[in-house]
Amino acid sequence: NKRNNRMELKKIYIGSWFPKMSLHLEEFRNFLLNGAVIDLLEKKPAMELFKKLNPRAVELGERNGIKFVQANSGESTLRYFEDGLLVVEKQASNLKKDFDEIIKFYKNDLSPVLSYLFSKGAKGLEIIRAPCSKKPFFVSSLGASNEEVAEFFITQNKKVVAVSSYKELSVNYADELVLININKDSEHSEEEAQSLIENIILFNESGRHLHKLLQIHRVIWDKADVIISKSNTKIKDLPKDNEILTDFSNTVVNIKARIEQMKLNLSYRESTFSNKGAERLMLKFKNRNQDLDYLSSLFEMTSTHLNNNISQLSSIYQEHQQESLNRLQMLFLASVVSGFLSLGFFDSFYISVLLKFGGITILITLLIYYFWHSLTFKKIKR
Repeated sequence: NKRNNRMELKKIYIGSWFPKMSLHLEEFRNFLLNGAVIDLLEKKPAMELFKKLNPRAVELGERNGIKFVQANSGESTLRYFEDGLLVVEKQASNLKKDFDEIIKFYKNDLSPVLSYLFSKGAKGLEIIRAPCSKKPFFVSSLGASNEEVAEFFITQNKKVVAVSSYKELSVNYADELVLININKDSEHSEEEAQSLIENIILFNESGRHLHKLLQIHRVIWDKADVIISKSNTKIKDLPKDNEILTDFSNTVVNIKARIEQMKLNLSYRESTFSNKGAERLMLKFKNRNQDLDYLSSLFEMTSTHLNNNISQLSSIYQEHQQESLNRLQMLFLASVVSGFLSLGFFDSFYISVLLKFGGITILITLLIYYFWHSLTFKKIKR
């Protein structure tokens, strides 16, 4: 432990949330134990990542009914929970150096492991999977006075914007820095601080995901609307337009599944807040789930809108193809009949005459069809 201007700093924390389920926890534990991966993944890259991470003291644990796997790597300790929450902690000594080291470890050693382990199967959205460039640091302290807390933020060039309390803990929020001060006389204070930090990280990460998913919705809707709202469209462009809308529709299906997964994870977390003093945290998670319900309805509406227009474009294109085929059949039938009838105008039948006249007939038929087809192939109104 480190005294910072008479203030005892305990640990620093950083974390992310990749919405997952308990099955992924077992896969991650197997990797931490000996570099084992599923059969679909190549063993050599996995072993290189394992050696670089060099996990030690791998063990399973449980907090508030939620299982996690924990391991040491270098000077850091990582915990990966069954709902996808990832937390990295380090003993506090020199804060500036500690911040740099824990970020470097997270980005260079840990994040590539998660990206590789979960790279198969249904693709997670990159906007969810990618680590955020700026994450808040969490610092725990023991028994600091209000004056010491204020002095701490001055030394970090940060301004406290909010203060809250949770049981025997006080939480001081600043831009990209949160200080959890533990009451010196409280029991199990360190574990309570860790639990609170983990839940705040998950809550913050869920908010980041929500904002980015809302941004994705706006992009999809605007780009799709450009295609759907065209007053007229070239027939030959319909397959391409339909393909774009189908890609959007598939992305929306993926997002809807991820939203449901996030709702399950957050609801389960909320169900663990049974202790007195967690009412504010419970309310925050409940509100977050309401936000997810809104997003889910938004993407459901978008999915219906896309699928209706995909069906309409497909129907228009198929009708036109059938009409074109019917015209082509009619023209060739007419050319064949006229060709045979015209043979009666010749006194004698010569193969050279037939070939010459037949070639001219076919050429004229093709020119007529091309002219007719070009008129109908230009644009349609929708």
